[in-house]
Amino acid sequence: MKKILLTILIFFPLTAHVVGIQVSPSKIDLEGEVGKPSSAEITVSNPTADIQLFEVYPDDLENIFSVEPKSFTLEAGIKKTVKITATSQTPGIMKTNLSIVGKPLADSRFNANTGVKLPVSMLFLPAQKSTLPVQFIVYAVLTIATLELILYLLRKRKNRKKLI
Repeated sequence: MKKILLTILIFFPLTAHVVGIQVSPSKIDLEGEVGKPSSAEITVSNPTADIQLFEVYPDDLENIFSVEPKSFTLEAGIKKTVKITATSQTPGIMKTNLSIVGKPLADSRFNANTGVKLPVSMLFLPAQKSTLPVQFIVYAVLTIATLELILYLLRKRKNRKKLI
């Protein structure tokens, strides 16, 4: 019994569940370099008995986010993976919410939309300039110079032996 309770307590915060929508994970943390895309995936499930239309969009920072697919339908009990990509041109920490809204497709007197707001935090670091080409050139020049010096000394020693 204790193992079951411990398992429930450990895995419970990993999903967000509202009547009509189930989303996993319960939050998104993105980290990347300025100008380079950083992405994550979420899984949206339809736990209801109805076919639902889902829409996924950021509450703020629309110019940074890309969501694919933005809108889709799910039959009862089906899951869909949604890719979230963020690209920033400025370094820093940014936070917003990702809204996932579900609406039943069936006509009825009372159609209530259900939704989840998924917290998203992003850390964009300044782009690192690669010093690899410079280091490679320096090492190549030093290696060639060392080999030339060794060959020069070997030729000089060989010429001395011929003179003697």
